[in-house]
Amino acid sequence: MKNNIADEAILRNCTGCSICAPVCSTKAIRIEYDSDGFYKPIVDESKCVECGLCKQSCYKYDKDFKLSDDVLACYAAYNKDAQQLSKSSSGGISRLLMEECIVRGYKVLGCTYDLDLNKARSVIASTVGELNKFYGSKYFQSYTLDGFEEILKDRSEQRYAIFGTPCQIYAFSKTRKYKRNPEKYLLVDIFCHGCPTVNLWNKYKAQKEILLKSTRFDNIAFRSKTYGWHEYSIDFYANSKKHTSNKIADPFFDLFFGADVMNQACYDCKARSTMAYADIRIGDFWGPKYEMNNKGVSAVLVKSDLGQDFINAIREKMIMEDADFRTIIAAQSYGKTIRFNERRRAFLLKELKGNKELKIIYSQYRLMLPFKRRVKMRLKEFIKLLPPVLYFPIRKLMHSI
Repeated sequence: MKNNIADEAILRNCTGCSICAPVCSTKAIRIEYDSDGFYKPIVDESKCVECGLCKQSCYKYDKDFKLSDDVLACYAAYNKDAQQLSKSSSGGISRLLMEECIVRGYKVLGCTYDLDLNKARSVIASTVGELNKFYGSKYFQSYTLDGFEEILKDRSEQRYAIFGTPCQIYAFSKTRKYKRNPEKYLLVDIFCHGCPTVNLWNKYKAQKEILLKSTRFDNIAFRSKTYGWHEYSIDFYANSKKHTSNKIADPFFDLFFGADVMNQACYDCKARSTMAYADIRIGDFWGPKYEMNNKGVSAVLVKSDLGQDFINAIREKMIMEDADFRTIIAAQSYGKTIRFNERRRAFLLKELKGNKELKIIYSQYRLMLPFKRRVKMRLKEFIKLLPPVLYFPIRKLMHSI
């Protein structure tokens, strides 16, 4: 049995969090995409001394993984700053938290999209001005190695706030660095549905490059509110032009929410279904209460005294009210196993790494769906085209049925 993350005696699948690489003192682990488009660790056995540090922070081997719903408080909230709210994916609370962190002398690890490298990266910000690059949810895996490594190497008294997915936050919380001085770190995760293969994003991006006649974008606004908070869209900017993803029949979001193209670990992820490891969890507050709100409302779950202290500090910058834990998680993937179709998943993973255009793959995928599901998709697409005066009442009615 190998005492590293190549050990096959796993309890769970790899999330691609990448914490195993920066905790390795001999640099025996590197992180690369596998053939299906997911981050995976590769061990150089010639460098490995089998110290086992990589396994101590690894989700795959944790026999004592904690499942807990315990929280100190739950809120529905949104940012009073209209500009910040409009740029945020939901209620703009993460932006306020990040600003408070900078004011207190924390450095902030968050997810940005690197236009030059064409990938999502978790990087460190030291000033309020640098926080702008964190706007928008990126619906594929973030490369965390460099950011985690910088934090783990820091021997100073510097404090850090780490914003990431539940699997990333869990992984950092298991490092020796965190366990020795947890008071130096604020851990903030999100309600997560899972991560699709980056091959989907690459195909989608290539489609937009052809449309805008550019191989490089000036900016990409992820999860924009061009169509309003309840609709998912991405704005692409190039050559002084803007293109917004389709409101209906958009291949990226339809395949993402179709759930047949996720990382294997995402389907039954335990990290997204526990409140044991983060100080704060944030996300969209879905449900009938805010069905008519088109600007964005965040669900905020507070786990620790440190988390509550931060929420109290930004309270005056939010419109905020108490909320119920069960109401919040009812519309999330929390505590749920995501179902998928093996045949459709195999088809998508194969075709997305080939030469076929995304629009063809997407058309073939839709034909593979059950008839009732296709009819339901068509109905939803029709409703989305209605004017707001009709759209919102019908949408609310559908949720009540």
